[in-house]
Formats: sequence, structure tokens, C-alpha cells
Amino acid sequence: YNGAVNECLNTPGAVTYRIEASNQAGGFVFQDAQVVVEPNTQPGLPLVGTTWQLTDYWDGQGATVAALPGVPVTAVFAADSVLTGSGGCNTYNAGYSLLTIPGSMTIAQPTATNRICTQPETIMTQEQIVLSTLPTITSYQITNDTLELRDSNGRVVLWYVAGATPR
Repeated sequence: YNGAVNECLNTPGAVTYRIEASNQAGGFVFQDAQVVVEPNTQPGLPLVGTTWQLTDYWDGQGATVAALPGVPVTAVFAADSVLTGSGGCNTYNAGYSLLTIPGSMTIAQPTATNRICTQPETIMTQEQIVLSTLPTITSYQITNDTLELRDSNGRVVLWYVAGATPR
């Protein structure tokens, strides 16, 4: 068999691949090769002090969902390690820590005001998903004006853009 397989590696670190070949006579050979994925070096906006506007989120069941249009869901990371923002209906805050490994972070369980909003229809569902996702974040990546927050599986679960109005 001659062929190629493409795989898009987005998380920095080392990945080892093993190529194995065998024939009908029982012959077998293999070779390992390691690929090192470097962190993204494209300049981006600073995490701290930028108002980030939610554009999409992972629903926890395998689908990426576009943020509700006209519902500002924001995140502002302050220099004093406090994350503040709007969940769309309620305001929230949470502590956060940037870890020694570049791009790594933790976010505490947010506390939010207790308003109930009914319009648009799914505003409270979106807010609950976003706020409950924040403590699962273990890393972030900024490319140009886009912020991606990732969980411990390396999956992007929240997408933000700097200061823009959501779609």
C-alpha cells in the first residue's frame, strides 16, 4: 500500500507515530517518527484587558453552536486574576490563574447574579452552558483577534473574538 494520511495537530507538544509493514511470508518491520508541534507564534491581542465576545460554544454533546445573535456574552481577564463578564442575562466573575506552561490556565467556578431572562428563548440555556464550561478550561490560544478556550482533552469549547458583536 502506498498512500498518505493527513492529520492536523493543533496542540503544542510531541507526537510519536509508528509505521508498521508486514508481508504474507510473515516479515514485519516498523519505524517510529516523532513530530513536534510548536506553539502558535502569530501575534495576537493580549488576553488581559481585552473584552472578548463569545461567537460559538461547544454544547457538551458534540456540537458547536453559534452564540445567540444580539446577546452579548463577554469575558474580560483582569490583571488581578479576576475574570468578569456577561453571560447574556447575568453578570459573572471568577478567579483565574495563568500557569507556568505558556497557554495554560485554570478558571474557578463563576458566581453570577440571579436574573431570569426569557428572550430570546434559549438565552438561559446558553448562559448556563457557558458558565458551567468555564471551570473546565485548562488552556487558551489567541490568534490575531480570536480567543479559543480549551478543555483538558484539548477540545476548543468556547470561541471569542475581540470586541465584536456576536453573529
